[in-house]
Amino acid sequence: KAIEQFRKEKGIIAMTAAGDLGINLVEAKKVVHFQLPWTASGVDQRVSRSRRIGQTGEVEEVFILADDTIDTKLYALVQKKKQLGEKLSKSDLMNVL
Repeated sequence: KAIEQFRKEKGIIAMTAAGDLGINLVEAKKVVHFQLPWTASGVDQRVSRSRRIGQTGEVEEVFILADDTIDTKLYALVQKKKQLGEKLSKSDLMNVL
């Protein structure tokens, strides 16, 4: 019922682990992460829920983080993993190792 209401209103979706579960949120224009997953692919998976066929605009990502908390450290770690993954996907794996 909540997802149907969201689809009618079209707007912001606040992501928890529910964003990892395969629901289609193509109507979202903004994704707010207030509970971070442990991996870069977990973050990408959540955003991919709104960047699917049928999306008519850009999707903005917002991360809710408090200074000097485990969340800021986790965010930094996830970003480093994401950069490493991008670097590996653009290069010859044998040359990186």
